[in-house]
Formats: sequence, C-alpha cells, structure tokens
Amino acid sequence: MNPNHSLAAIGTFATAAAVAAVASAMPSDVLAASFQPYTGQATTTLNVRNTPSTGQPRIGLLKQGDTFQVTGIAGKSEKGNWLKIVYKNKSAYVDGAYVVKAAVKSKPAPAQAVQKVSAYQGQTTDNLNIRFLPNLKGTILATLQKGTPVTVIGKTSDGWLQISYKNGSAYVSSTYVSAGGSIVAPPKTIYTAQTTSNLNVRTGTSTSDKILTTLKKGSNVNVVGTSSSWLKINYNNSVAYVSAKYVAKPGNSTPAPSPSEPSAPAKVVYTGTTTDDLNVRAAASTSSQIKATLKKGSSVEVIGTSGSWLKINYNNGVAYVSSSYVAKPGSTLATPKVQYTGTTTDDLNVRAAASTSSQIKTTLKKGSSVEVVSTSGSWLEIKYGNGTAYVSSDYVQKDGTSTSGGQQTAPAPIVTSTNTYGVITGSGVNFRKGPGTSYGKLTSFQKGAKVEWLTTTDNGWVKISYNGQDGYVSDAYITQETVTNEQAGDVAYSYTKYPMTFGQALALEQKVNSSSDLAYYLNPNNFQQGTPDYFQFLKLSSLSGVTASQVNSLLKGDGILAGHGADFVHAAQKYSVNEIYLVAHALLETGNGNSSLANGVSYKGYTVYNMFGIGAFDLDPLNGGAALALQGKWYTPADAIFGGAKWIAANYIYNQNYQQDTLYKMRWNPDALVGGSAAHQYATDTGWAVKQTSNMEKLYVQAKLKNLLYDVPQYN
Repeated sequence: MNPNHSLAAIGTFATAAAVAAVASAMPSDVLAASFQPYTGQATTTLNVRNTPSTGQPRIGLLKQGDTFQVTGIAGKSEKGNWLKIVYKNKSAYVDGAYVVKAAVKSKPAPAQAVQKVSAYQGQTTDNLNIRFLPNLKGTILATLQKGTPVTVIGKTSDGWLQISYKNGSAYVSSTYVSAGGSIVAPPKTIYTAQTTSNLNVRTGTSTSDKILTTLKKGSNVNVVGTSSSWLKINYNNSVAYVSAKYVAKPGNSTPAPSPSEPSAPAKVVYTGTTTDDLNVRAAASTSSQIKATLKKGSSVEVIGTSGSWLKINYNNGVAYVSSSYVAKPGSTLATPKVQYTGTTTDDLNVRAAASTSSQIKTTLKKGSSVEVVSTSGSWLEIKYGNGTAYVSSDYVQKDGTSTSGGQQTAPAPIVTSTNTYGVITGSGVNFRKGPGTSYGKLTSFQKGAKVEWLTTTDNGWVKISYNGQDGYVSDAYITQETVTNEQAGDVAYSYTKYPMTFGQALALEQKVNSSSDLAYYLNPNNFQQGTPDYFQFLKLSSLSGVTASQVNSLLKGDGILAGHGADFVHAAQKYSVNEIYLVAHALLETGNGNSSLANGVSYKGYTVYNMFGIGAFDLDPLNGGAALALQGKWYTPADAIFGGAKWIAANYIYNQNYQQDTLYKMRWNPDALVGGSAAHQYATDTGWAVKQTSNMEKLYVQAKLKNLLYDVPQYN
C-alpha cells in the first residue's frame, strides 16, 4: 500500500481523520518512515499539550487559523490522530482532528532586474509618485512636486528609474524625469555658515525659483560657491541656492538683518474656514516651518494665493496654508448632487482639473470610496472637501458592479524585486576611491554599517555605493545581504536574508540575555502574517496617512496623551516616522498617558516631559528619563513628542550604521549580530517589540488604514 498515493486521492487539504484511516492500515514503523512534514493550520481554538494525551495540562493555545510545523504522528486520539508539532521551538502535541494542511503559497514572480548606472542628477517634469517597486502596483511612498531634483542610481528594461530615497532606494517612472549631469562626488565645501533668519532654499538664484525647503534660523549650511548676492550650497549631495543676506560666515558676529513683511496690512480677499486640523507654514511648501496648527472650523483671513496655497494674515504678518482644507464663505451651500459612489481599483491621483497636467490635490489609496457627481470624457468629477475634483474613470469601479463575467476581482499577484546590500564586519574599515590601498580614502565605516553592494573585483575588493557615492572596500571586511521585495495588493514585504544562521544569532544574544523566552522572541519564524505580533516587522519609515482628528479619536481617555493628535502627526511627518508606531510606543512607555515622566517631573529646577521612555534606564528610570528630557529641552508634552520622534529617527530608524527601521530591528539589531555583537539595542525586555503590536494593529483597524510595508528578517 502506498500511503502517499492514498492521501493524494483524498485531496490537498487532507484532514487528520483521513491520515488516521490510512495509518490504521499499516505498521507504525512504516508510517513513521514515510511521514512527510507539512505546515498545519488549526480549524478551531486548539489546546497544545506536552504529551499526546488529554490527561495532561495544556502548555499553550493555538487560535483558529494559526499555522505550525507538523513533524509526525504520535498515536490515535478520540477522533483522529495525535500530531507531533513544533511549538515555541520545542516538540508538542495537538489533536489532529482539528488540523488541516495549510494552503501552499504560490511561487512569487521572478524578480525584476535593476541595472546599476553611474549616479546622475535628474529633475521631475511633473508631479511624480515614488514607488516601493518598479511597477504601477508598487506602494506609493511619496509624491514629488514638479521640478524636484532626484539622484538616479539604476534603471530597468521597462522604463523605471531607481533613485536614492532616504537611507535606501525606491523607483520612479523615467517618463517624467529629465536627465542632468553625472554625479562624481558631492560639491567641495568652501566654508560652513549659519542662517540668521528662517531662510528659503531655492533651485536657482531668483526669488521666483522653486523653494526646495525652508531652513530654520541657526541652521548650518555648507557653502560651495557664490553667485552675485546668492550662495551656492550643498543640498542633498547636489547644489541649491540661498540669499547671502541672511547667512553669517564663521567668526562674523554682526547679525544679518531679518526679513520683514511690508508695514501696510494686506487687503483681505475673503475669510475662510478650515475643514480639518491644518498646519500654518512659513512658506508655500510642505517642507517649510510649521508656525501653528489650526483646529477644524477655525477662521482664516485670506490675502492672496500661491499655486495650491493660500496666503493668510497671521500674527501681524503673513503665513501659508493649503487651499485643499479651507472652505470659502457660502461654499457649502452649493453641494453637488451625487450620481453614484465608486471604489478605486488602484492608488489614484485626485486632480484639480480633468487633465494629467493639472495639479495633484492628493492620492487616494486602492479601495477608497469616491462620490461621483458627473463625467467629463474619461474623467470623473467627484466630491472633494467642500468642492469637487477629478479622477480617471479607468481606476474607479461603480459600487454594486463586478468585473467582466460577473466574477469577483482576483487577489493582486505578488510582484518582486531584489536588492543586494553589504554589511561591514570590521571596525574602521576604509571606503576608498579605487580597488586598492593606494587609492584615496573617502571615509571609514563602523562595524555593522550597511551599504549597497554593486559588484566584486578580481583582486579582492567590492564596489559599493554609500550616500550616493561609489567606492570600494576590501572583501575581507564585508559580507553580502540580499533583500527580496514582494507586494500583493495593499501589503508589501521586504525579506532581508542575513548571512548567518539563527543558531549563531541566538548564541550572540545569549551572551547578554539569559531569558527563557529569548529563542522564541528572537526567531522571526514564530510570528505569522495577519497576526498583531507581525507589526513588529512594519517599516517605521513608512507613514500611514492617519489624520490628526483620527489620532485624537484614538487617544480619548489616554491621560496626558489625549488631544495631542496633531503633535503626533506633525512630528511623524517632520521626521518621517510612522504615526501609528509613535502613538503605540508612547502608550506603552507612559502606561496610556499616566506615567510620572509623561505628566512632567521636576528636575534641576525645570519641569520636563518624556513620552517614549528615552534615557529611562533600568537602574534609575525616572532620573535617567528626566535628564535626557532636560538635555533636549522637552518642557511641554508637545516638546517631548517632537523631541522623542527626532531622537528615535536619528538614533535608530535613520542611523547611518544600523538603519533599525522596524521594532524587531530596534530590539535585536541583526546587522550588529552579523558584525559579531549584540549591540545598539533599544530595550532589554525580551518581548519589547511584540508588546507594542496589539496597540498598533488596533489603531490601524480603527483608523481603517490599508497600506502596510513590512521588512522581515530571515536567517540561514
């Protein structure tokens, strides 16, 4: 009798009862020899026991849908067989009558090849989406404004460009990028100066040129040249311009005059009302300084317009707000009639007019609901704010309809791409201009630093890219690490393959941690997709898009944190840290807003606040947390939220050496483990990363947020 043949006849999802029927017809030694391990799935809540018997207490509980590795059959149960499984890295037993084989995942599509190119500067010719993967199904990470410079480092065969993005790379369509000159090295700094007032950084030497950002008073700028009354400065490894009038050279104690508004008050065009919590900014740019945040329903005196921005009276001067969130007087009276509602079938731009060249007001996520009021060719006019806007009809499905043939839309296919990185394994490793010790040194790396791996040479060197610059390191001090990116619908995954075994990682951690749960929490395979614990792999550099109003709703009743939704959202946007993570971290560290540090403690004559437990070491958490808060000048709850977000971003998420962009990486730091040490870890609590995840899932569900970006570690 062939047991494999008999099971195949039953079907892919053979039940344990069917296994039992086959098992009873053959000797147990034949059964054991022929058993093939598989992934099982619980069909109901299921007891886990340390022996194959109901007479022993349970040692755990599996929920319906949980998956696990089945390694053998251990005799009959009342309704089927006892199955031997792997549970928390140990052998255990469950009743097989309540287990089916888990569905086998389809094999992902082959990775899209990215050809490396010599880095060059490009410029966007229209508003342009930055995507996680090089295709239209890739998650939109951000939208660049027309005229924004980008650094191109690679290309694909079907028209996508790989660009430098934050501490890594992302993709844009080549159709909307014009090429500039090659980037050989960052411009040489002549001197470092300091701004004497808030100061616009521009693309050219004219006040009509595009504003790239606004520097705060006291910011340092690296000057690389002059042009009449303008200074040429290093900006993101490229060049930009600032007015020399508001920049002081080193040693120049005479402050430059501050810019001022005309003394005559500007004429008010109309008084509008904010339709949501709204930032007031120093300039007409989302990168400029936030002066204040107006509550929904606030009145603003509009004195002019600047593109999609409104110029308003603010504290006897002027400031700017987005026109998308300000209603004109009487605008709510003419409410357009809704013809039908629809659902977006992909991420979709909302535009000011029925044209791809018109201004993008926002980008709707796939699955968003829209209210259609009219059609205009291939465009739909939809309700937007207190007015209307336009979207392409190609990506909106009328509610109540289905795809052709009456079938439901199939799940989005998994699409993939790969990137190869290097991890520095030595200390003080030189980054050189060429493949040899005779070449000049560009910089040196700390142990565990992460770089982009380009190619290997025949003489023992590896060509790498770091901060947009190519160079070489000795292959004796670098090891290769591969990241595979997958996306299915609204969820994207990066799987980072670390060049070490789980046993090696565990051995390093055991040198500093003797917890009995260490192996369980360190092993990423113990956490399944779709569970709250999986949020420990969420990329913390990815913004969720939650609004201040939604966060305030989520924080009701949470002590000192209540009402600070705008602070969390604006801090997250300013430092590019996931908003939901910041909220969940604060809830954990402050005991839902009730800890002493969160509510302010007196320290050296100052009342200081700390929302994230930063500096609150186990030996003396209160004084440690207060000391760091005083150092950061966190004198209000808002100071602590902004300061904490900045500190976490700089020291962990965007750390040049480790880039700990998930809760798992903040807790365990696998790049440091590859380098040979359990170092630079945020917490000593073994379960720290998982303890925040239930709140994160709860907040994502309550706010109805869909797009998720995970980075999951894999050990050999």
